[in-house]
Amino acid sequence: MTSLTIIIPLLEETDTDLFEATLVSVLENRPEEDDILVVNAAGYDNCYDLTQEEGVIFSPADSSIGLIDAINFGVRNSTTPYVCPIQCGCEVGENWARPALTRLAEGDAALVIPKTRKMTSSGRELTSFGYALRRDGVLLPLRNGKLPAGTLAAPSLAGAFFRRQALLDLGLFQPELGPMAFADMALLCDEAGYGVCFEPDSILTYSAALFPALGASDRLTAQEALFRRWAGVWKERAQSHAWRLFKEKLFGGAAVRRAYALAKETIDAPRPEQLLAAARSGEGRE
Repeated sequence: MTSLTIIIPLLEETDTDLFEATLVSVLENRPEEDDILVVNAAGYDNCYDLTQEEGVIFSPADSSIGLIDAINFGVRNSTTPYVCPIQCGCEVGENWARPALTRLAEGDAALVIPKTRKMTSSGRELTSFGYALRRDGVLLPLRNGKLPAGTLAAPSLAGAFFRRQALLDLGLFQPELGPMAFADMALLCDEAGYGVCFEPDSILTYSAALFPALGASDRLTAQEALFRRWAGVWKERAQSHAWRLFKEKLFGGAAVRRAYALAKETIDAPRPEQLLAAARSGEGRE
């Protein structure tokens, strides 16, 4: 029985070589029963007639579609219990999906975060699986598989495994959040009572240049915007957050003050409390 759909968003600006490297690695290493859904917004002509491969679907999409919308498109058009969006430029190895799928099938997890191997141009490996999220909005970039106490693992945009129905229940990914859309979904899954876990034996490999790490200023802006978005849920943490913010703005200089000023812009997306309420009342279900 098919349990997983691997979603590959192929956008208009995607390098064809990156897409083909990803697709070939998935074809070579997927369980035979799993589906591959290519969200084809680039008009790729499929000259190798890859649809001859069982379970490979090229689904046309509008050329103006963005990455997060393309992933949502793939989730909606999947029919399997689990989905794994993977960005072009990521490659997988033998049995890469099995440990994550076991976690999903045997537990209550809605999100399993794979280990990512980031390779520099010189061939040096940088291992990270995204960020640790603290409940006062702090984002801690992770360099290994150990979570600091009291934090939640959040996936990078490179790829992750999700329970499809949980995504539908929680309103799918919010395009307005950009690079933080996956981290926000990790928080939604956790607040909704789903498990969120890290699986070091499921591995994605990609070039470090493909997904540059956030600089200090961008990280401060992102974490403040994230806290403001979650303020309705994290009310009890408002005082400690305000005190940290005051100290950082006071002692961090002009660059820190600018980062926090940028975070004041309103994100035009459904609030977490609205998404959680809809999921708990069953409004998000198909």
